[in-house]
Amino acid sequence: MPAILIGKDFSLLPSASPCVLCLGNFDGVHKAHAMLAESARQMAQELGVRAGAFCFTRPSGDYLCKDAPAHLTSTQERLSLLFDAGAEFALLAPFPELRDLSAEEFMTFLERYGCVGVVCGYDFRFGKKALGNADTLLAHFGAQRTVILPAQTMPDGRRIASSAIRELIVQGKVDQAALMLGRPWALRAKVCRGKHLGSSWGFPTANQYFSPKSALPARGVYAVRCTVDGKTYDGVANVGARPTVDASDARVNCETYLFDFEGDLYGKELHTAFYAFLRPEQKFANAQELRAAIAHDAKSARAYFENLT
Repeated sequence: MPAILIGKDFSLLPSASPCVLCLGNFDGVHKAHAMLAESARQMAQELGVRAGAFCFTRPSGDYLCKDAPAHLTSTQERLSLLFDAGAEFALLAPFPELRDLSAEEFMTFLERYGCVGVVCGYDFRFGKKALGNADTLLAHFGAQRTVILPAQTMPDGRRIASSAIRELIVQGKVDQAALMLGRPWALRAKVCRGKHLGSSWGFPTANQYFSPKSALPARGVYAVRCTVDGKTYDGVANVGARPTVDASDARVNCETYLFDFEGDLYGKELHTAFYAFLRPEQKFANAQELRAAIAHDAKSARAYFENLT
């Protein structure tokens, strides 16, 4: 079966050994996902084995849904966040190769890679036609080696789920999405060359594009915090198609002014974390109005971070 074992340093592991696996798509690796990984770590510690996470190379929704959900995280980001949450390794498999396995065959597949215990959410489904569920795992692995976590909710009763987080991001409610994620949602992408207009005004910006399958936040201006080369900078970002500068380019990009940064960012990977929505996207009558708006947005973003506790 074409599956691979990936270690915390993203190296390929040569062989399987006894382990406990948390199971899921884990897109976004939100608070509830982190609880699954932590529960797997605890069980593994009790059994004296390794703790790992099983997931697909691409979320199953890419294949099962006519309108596939946008991705909150890339595969590499998912794995990195799962490792941070307690997984020692990941068992990564392509969904098309497993989709026709029966529930029993899927559990046998997990056991081939050393699985002796499992952790999943209450709504986890698996196997052909999704006939396997948490109770199927419980009957197979036994009560001592199966943990089924109930739905996790916010204080206001909202269920923590990747779908809910996507909706919040689409609405620009990145602060609320962060409460479900346990961290701000972020764009990780290389910096591309722009038109240098901001630089000529004293606001040099870093341009990034979202991947084709990435979730897209509401168009507008955000207070962001950027990390590059191990250093972090507060900043202000515009997400949109730059209607004032180039109406012919319809691609949505993220253009960020990093406060107090000096240097060349072109070609470097920038981690841009979205903290707060400041205002909607706007087309200005001329470059002078745009320049004044950037200055005002930067002031608003600085004030936001000064007041952040």
